[in-house]
Amino acid sequence: MTKCWVIQICGLTILLSACTPYRVEYRPQSPFERSMGAGFQDDVHLEDGTVIRFSEAPLQEQSGPVLKGAVEKTKRRTENEDGTVELRSPEPIDLINHLMSCLRMREYQLIWEQLIAEPTLQRYAERGHSLDEFSAVMEERRIDLGRTLTRIQRGLRNNEAQIKQGPGGSLRIQLQPSFAANYRYTKIDVIQEDQGNFRLLRIQ
Repeated sequence: MTKCWVIQICGLTILLSACTPYRVEYRPQSPFERSMGAGFQDDVHLEDGTVIRFSEAPLQEQSGPVLKGAVEKTKRRTENEDGTVELRSPEPIDLINHLMSCLRMREYQLIWEQLIAEPTLQRYAERGHSLDEFSAVMEERRIDLGRTLTRIQRGLRNNEAQIKQGPGGSLRIQLQPSFAANYRYTKIDVIQEDQGNFRLLRIQ
């Protein structure tokens, strides 16, 4: 009799487990998150039962053949032999990633020269702002900016941030109101300029 009960309990446990979808998806932290300690460690539970777990677990190797030209299409940062760097941002998320990387490495001149939109640079010039002043502001606000960019980068994956039409033909990337209260900056306006690259208009 006892044996029958054990079999029934085991069968019920297996049945309940089978009825509850459970899949863990690992998403590695960005270098900025690891260096600044601004990452969020909590798991995200999706409605379909998937658990998104942010960790330093390595990505699985890509299967299948590598097509010719695939590396060039995905290469967003090019370091030339003469030491210069070229940044490409054909998508808004590319701009976010570049800003995070440049903040992490304190490459403020690179932000100034390649990631700031022309109208914003013109306003800086009209007001007499220099690269040195810009770099000082970036250094002062580096942590707050990094936290916002990190949250937006992650939020775009799980609907905690959104991209919508902004003023003057720009795009606005912003945190959802339920998350915005914890951040100094919550909105980023970007615009697509010549050669199809997105550039930063303002951070609010």
